[in-house]
Amino acid sequence: MVTAVVFCLLTGVFWTFLAIAISLSADKDFDLPAYGLLQTSLTAVFAFVAYAEPSRCELRGTLIVCALVLTGAFVNSWTQIVIKKLMVSGNHGPVWTLAQASLAVPFVVGVVFWHDKGTVTQWIGTALITAGVLSVARGSGTGKGFHWLSLVPFVLVGLIQSMYAIPSRLEGVLGGVADAGNLRPALASFGGALGWLSVVLLRKSRCRWTRRLVILAVLMGISQTISLKLFFVSLDKMTSCGLGNASIPLIVGTNIFLFTGYRYIRCSERMKRLETVGITLILLGILSISLTCAL
Repeated sequence: MVTAVVFCLLTGVFWTFLAIAISLSADKDFDLPAYGLLQTSLTAVFAFVAYAEPSRCELRGTLIVCALVLTGAFVNSWTQIVIKKLMVSGNHGPVWTLAQASLAVPFVVGVVFWHDKGTVTQWIGTALITAGVLSVARGSGTGKGFHWLSLVPFVLVGLIQSMYAIPSRLEGVLGGVADAGNLRPALASFGGALGWLSVVLLRKSRCRWTRRLVILAVLMGISQTISLKLFFVSLDKMTSCGLGNASIPLIVGTNIFLFTGYRYIRCSERMKRLETVGITLILLGILSISLTCAL
């Protein structure tokens, strides 16, 4: 179990790099779709060469894994566009926290569809996260209304994470459904590349390639290749320990804490009172859910 937890924490560190890249694109206004297309394309190649074993693939399992991971990754690219737009108009820490707080969605999915035993700490955590999300959405709005658009990444990322976790769940339920060829890291990147390609094709402007953008894309391609492997290994190992519901909370909690700290220290980002309260509630909720590991 210790190894599984370490993998989760490391995944959270690498996810923070992705948050920083999107944050930089919002601050510096470099071409996020161009960056995303190049970075995910490179990561797909790196991940396939480093991890994939096509000879071990079984047709049914491979088709199911492809459908789930490609779809989730495609939607994830469009979700990052929404996240960037929200960052441009507000504080980056709360925006990223809302997107990552969507771990409450896979928890509920696990309870409803996979009959996981939701503990008291998990339900308390889910309630705290929900209260925190509403608080951030209220604090990010103008006047007396909620910033409803800020909830879009929350919903989408939650659904994506639930889709990514399905192959791990099906291994012990439906015979032959497993990622025997270790294709998920490459598929997640390839699906993301397809999503970014659709963004590029649908807009009117051309890609703005810069030296800085290309260097960042290459470095992040290497980083995300490692991250994807860690993520799926984390899901598998935590699920095998009977702690499938705790894997994403550990990853996300690490990610939110590090990125919020980065924005505060590096960019002197100061949040509104409700945003601070909301992020605190979300982190407390994540901590409560993660207590499953110790109980």
